[in-house]
Amino acid sequence: MSGPDLVGETAANYPWNRGPGIAAADLNADGWLDLVLALPYEHSLIFRNHGGVFGDPEPLLPGAVGVAAADLDGDGAAELVLVGQRGQPDLLLRNDGQGNFRAEELPNSSGESRTPAFADLDNDGDLDLVTSGFSSDEDDDPHAGTGDGHQLFIQEDGHFIDVTAERLPADGLQSLAHHIAWADVDLDGAPDLIIANDHLGINRLLRNDRLGGFGMIENSGIEQAMQAMGVAIGDPNADGVADLLVSDIESLRLWQGDGAGSFFEVTQAVALNPPLPLAPTWGVAWVDLDLDGQPEVVATAGNLIWTTEPVESEQDRILRYTSSGWEDVSPPEKGNSRAVAVGDFDRDGRPDLAMAGILFFDLWYNRTDVAPACTVKLVAGQTEGIGTQVRPDQGASQWLWPSTTYSSSAPELYLPAGHYQLERGALAAELHATSGTTLRLLLE
Repeated sequence: MSGPDLVGETAANYPWNRGPGIAAADLNADGWLDLVLALPYEHSLIFRNHGGVFGDPEPLLPGAVGVAAADLDGDGAAELVLVGQRGQPDLLLRNDGQGNFRAEELPNSSGESRTPAFADLDNDGDLDLVTSGFSSDEDDDPHAGTGDGHQLFIQEDGHFIDVTAERLPADGLQSLAHHIAWADVDLDGAPDLIIANDHLGINRLLRNDRLGGFGMIENSGIEQAMQAMGVAIGDPNADGVADLLVSDIESLRLWQGDGAGSFFEVTQAVALNPPLPLAPTWGVAWVDLDLDGQPEVVATAGNLIWTTEPVESEQDRILRYTSSGWEDVSPPEKGNSRAVAVGDFDRDGRPDLAMAGILFFDLWYNRTDVAPACTVKLVAGQTEGIGTQVRPDQGASQWLWPSTTYSSSAPELYLPAGHYQLERGALAAELHATSGTTLRLLLE
């Protein structure tokens, strides 16, 4: 079985030290996905999509480590959140609908941040925000210190309010996390939090009380000390329950969920990692590149060295899960990536990849010879359907959780033709997906 046919196109070359982050989103409501590249020590960049062709980078945004995008006001043009380094506030960038931005500071946000992620944590119909905190001591040593603290913001009347002290348990909040992911791990309709820790502390799972308050789940099965870089939510065993793929420093690890908030690790049982060792592994995502109903794992592998000098290229990986185990279907071209975002940038009905590392930013256009997907854009209030589970009659479920390490994918799902059940909290719908179509569904 051949792998996905991906064609690489170098878009820009810029040095950076932390990050970078990528966001795929429509910034001007023209129906085409634009790209934002967060760069920490210079202006972050906008790449505007002109009918499937990206223009030159525009240095219009402040420097940042991580970026997330979502349409917060329902006008079709995404707002942005940029997070960054200690001493600089994290920013909400309001969009005027044409791709022009006005910055607002997020409250109490001058710590070291890595990844912002949107979800409706209190089930009130609008998007809230979590940011993962990291640390650096006075000598900028990421291995020292106790962390600057993760933060939780709820949205009220269009404004983000810091509710960290009231709604997150103090235990574990000073850990080092490149990425905190959302997922409904206990199937109660409310998004829970997965904190994947690097160096200090163990991975932790926080249960949502369905009103936006969180408590630590003890003995969930994921409490292990590791050097975690990213989390992806998938369903490789096709049981409709969220499983956790976590990138460790030189490996991938997989925990299967039981639907009640507990997990057990199956990494060795399913022989997840390829024979050749992975380079330091960062952002991960599940994406159905060949549109067969079983999403592949995309794992970025980037050098740890923080330098502006060229480094030896490493192999980004694409792994397909089959009944006989994992198959490495990576393209022959090497990468050296830290971040990945998924989106259909040329609107041909096949999901593409944007990948960035220490010294490059690449677009990988999907040229796999398969029928185009049904592109589904979900709306529930002002949440863009984030958190929606899409369950086929047979096969693996998918979830609309766009967040990846430092980054966010497009708020879309790409489904092969078939019949699906859509669920998000108390909302439910049916979908008859037809190849090559684009659907905008309002869940109400």
